Amino acid sequence: MKYSKTAPVKIVVLGAGGTGGYVIPHLYRLGYASEHPTRIIVCDGDVVEQKNLIRQNFVEQDIGRNKAQALAARYAAAFGIECEYRPEFIETQEELCAELNKLNFNV
Repeated sequence: MKYSKTAPVKIVVLGAGGTGGYVIPHLYRLGYASEHPTRIIVCDGDVVEQKNLIRQNFVEQDIGRNKAQALAARYAAAFGIECEYRPEFIETQEELCAELNKLNFNV
């Protein structure tokens, strides 16, 4: 994939549960290692529950927190990247386009 030399890399992750929760730390690592400014926004409307600890990337202290917030804050702090999240589900193409426009992603 080729990137613009000056434009930041922008990544939106839809879902911070079973799959997204394990992908998110790797995206932050890539952003940290990149020579480009990186913007990562995590979107999920769900809250961490005890049952999530078995198979998702959460710890006991995350219970009751929004999933997107918990993971975005954890890895933003670990890698020094600004924490951005949306504590809501994005389920349609229209919702995604509207959210990307709000974030100035130029879709």
